Amino acid sequence: MRGPDGNFVPLHQLADIYDTSGRYMILHEGARRVQTVTCNVEGRDLASFVNEARSRISRLSFPPGFYFEFAGTAAAEAQSRCDLLVHSLLAGLGIVLLLSVVMGSHRNLLLVLANLPFALVGGVLAASLSGGELSLGSFVGFVTLFGITLRNSIMMISH
Repeated sequence: MRGPDGNFVPLHQLADIYDTSGRYMILHEGARRVQTVTCNVEGRDLASFVNEARSRISRLSFPPGFYFEFAGTAAAEAQSRCDLLVHSLLAGLGIVLLLSVVMGSHRNLLLVLANLPFALVGGVLAASLSGGELSLGSFVGFVTLFGITLRNSIMMISH
């Protein structure tokens, strides 16, 4: 190994080297060495744990060339949440355009869309009163709630 002064030092002076069974591969990703640290989160939601861990780790100073990255379930959940939000907004825009064509009247369209804020407030109140947390599953539930609310509003206006 090269020492801080630039001179080479034999490994046997720095460590005891011997054969043993176990992990022998050095992991690489993107031409960089990787050291993986895993943990299981219990007793709290994953998003708040990751946010707290990010804030604490960001206060640490790493030597040059070292960095940290969150991956696994936390990254997949964040990406899924973002994808669901984008696709829901695009689908909502398409639904509003189709409803405006089908309804024929802007008044009826506004009556149908006026129910959505009430559904949102009711869903958030129900989730907070029951002690639930806003997760990816609850976002899917809100999309379903909006669909049912729109269907009921359309049926009410058509009758």
